[in-house]
This record gives sequence, C-alpha cells and structure tokens, in this order.
Amino acid sequence: MSTVDRAIAFAATVTVVVLAGVAGAISYSHMAELARLHGETGWRSHAFPISVDGIEIVASLVLLAHRRAGTRAGWLPWAALAAGTAASVAANVAVGASDPVGRLVAGWPAVALLVSIKLLSGLLDARSPGPDRSPASEPLEDAARVVRDQLVASGTTVNRRNLAAGLRAAGHRVRNDRLGHLLGVVNGGGDHG
Repeated sequence: MSTVDRAIAFAATVTVVVLAGVAGAISYSHMAELARLHGETGWRSHAFPISVDGIEIVASLVLLAHRRAGTRAGWLPWAALAAGTAASVAANVAVGASDPVGRLVAGWPAVALLVSIKLLSGLLDARSPGPDRSPASEPLEDAARVVRDQLVASGTTVNRRNLAAGLRAAGHRVRNDRLGHLLGVVNGGGDHG
C-alpha cells in the first residue's frame, strides 16, 4: 500500500470514527431522554441507549467476522442489526419535535450511526491482508480450479459470471469481491495451460 493510500485510509478511518462518535452521542442522549420520560431513572436510563445501539455494533462485528472468515453469518446477526436499527430510529424519532422536519432531524443520528458502523467495518475489512487472509481461501481456490476445469471442458468461457455460477451451483458461498482474486488464481495461477 502506497503512502497516499495509507493516508487516505487513515483519514477515512478517523473521519468515520468521529462521525460514529458524534452520531452515537446524539442518539445516546435522545434515547436516555426517552427512557427518563417513560420512568426509567438512574443507571437504567443510561443503559437503555447502550442496549439499543450496542446491538447494532455487536451485530456489525459478528457480520464482519463472518465476512472475513468467508462463512455464512446466518439470520440472527442480520435480524439483530435490523431490530437494533429500527429501535434506535424509533427511539430517536420519538423525542423529536412533532413536525416532520423535527422528527427527521431527531432520527438522523440513528441512521448516521448505523452507516458509520458499516463503513468502519468495511474499512477494517479492506485494511486486512490480501485475499488469502482466511483458512477458507485455499478450499475455495481449489473449488474454483475444479469449476474452471469444468468450464474449459465444456467449452464455456472462464469469466467472473461463469466462475461464480459454477461455485454457487457446487454449494460454495462466494462474495463478489472475492471473484476477481479467484479468477486470477484460476487463470494466472500457473496450474492450468
């Protein structure tokens, strides 16, 4: 990675972290206020926003861990992310003004927090070492070679679309961002003429 790329990645990371902090602080204050308005006092009014926005953070981290490992996350992290986001937006909007603009302004920090969390997880994933970063890489590369051989044997062009279709038909989960690497492995890996 060049110096310019590192500087851009650093600036993007700092910006996203600051955005997440600002959005999280506003969202926290809205939800703590909502909890107090509905009878939750003391530590409970402070724990409520942590439990709501915290579920978004945990779900995002679980999804990132699965993405990095090349495994399926299942439905629970996605459901937790959706539930946390819906609860956060609803709680923030509930303390907003009664007019539509006031509600939009009050709800925005919850959306900004979710987006910044997802952007940060994408930055963390992008900054990890190259495509061979997980133990799942080699079996997927082997499967891609098998699919390549099948495509060649049938006279079908070996391209991203056909490779992806062959891998998925064989039961392999492959993300679009991995296909370029796999195509390079099967076409330029030196193991096939």
